[in-house]
Amino acid sequence: MTELEIYQYQYSKLKALVEQEGYLVVEGPTIELVKMNKVVSSNIESIGYLTANKELFVRFKGSGTYKYENVGTEAVTGLMNAESKGSYFTTFIKNYCKCTKL
Repeated sequence: MTELEIYQYQYSKLKALVEQEGYLVVEGPTIELVKMNKVVSSNIESIGYLTANKELFVRFKGSGTYKYENVGTEAVTGLMNAESKGSYFTTFIKNYCKCTKL
């Protein structure tokens, strides 16, 4: 194995361990760890937020994880406190923020 292959193997193992602990690894110019909080919802599995970047991460049941940009803390607080996470998300976030599937 080359040094690069060893690094890639170790990184993949570390990433898997971190994700098992409930974190999302976001790769870009830097690597960010986002704590994904499980929620009670029929469609949403977990939610994470990077305050400094105003990025909301939503893991949907059966359809993957999405990043929503420029989401204010008040919207995230509202989402976490909403009785119906799906309805709140659809009404106040889904159609108003740029979205990327991860």
